[in-house]
Amino acid sequence: HLTNVGYFNLLASAIVKNYPLRQGDQDVFDETLSVKLVQYINAHYQEDLSLESLSNVFYRSVEYISKCIHTIIGRNFRDYLNQIRLKQVFVALANNKGEKSLQQIVSEAGFTSLPTYYRAKKRYFEDEDVQRQQDL
Repeated sequence: HLTNVGYFNLLASAIVKNYPLRQGDQDVFDETLSVKLVQYINAHYQEDLSLESLSNVFYRSVEYISKCIHTIIGRNFRDYLNQIRLKQVFVALANNKGEKSLQQIVSEAGFTSLPTYYRAKKRYFEDEDVQRQQDL
C-alpha cells in the first residue's frame, strides 16, 4: 500500500510540473493546495471521501475544492477518486490467489458496494473507449 501511495504522490507532482495552471487560473487557484488535495485523495482513497469532507479538511468551500481538483487533474473529483480505486482493485485482483473475494477487494479499495464498483468500472472503460476513438 505504501508503494502505491508513493507512486501516486510522484504522479501528482508530475502532473503539476507538466501541466501547470493556466495563466488566468493562477490568480484563482492555489497550486500548493491543489497538490495537497491530490496527495490527500491518493493517501485516503479507501475512506469515505467527498468534496464536503475535503472542504472540512482544507477549510475551503466545496466549490473551490472542486475547481482546484478539476483544474489540476482535468476531471471531476468523483471520476478521479474512482479511477484510483479501480486501479487498486485491478492490482489486488492480479495479485489475488483466491484469498479474498471480489466484495472484500472492492471494499478495501473504498467502494461501498459491488454495484458502485461495477458502475465506476463501466464508466471508466467507456471513457477509455471514447479517448481511443478520439486519438484515431
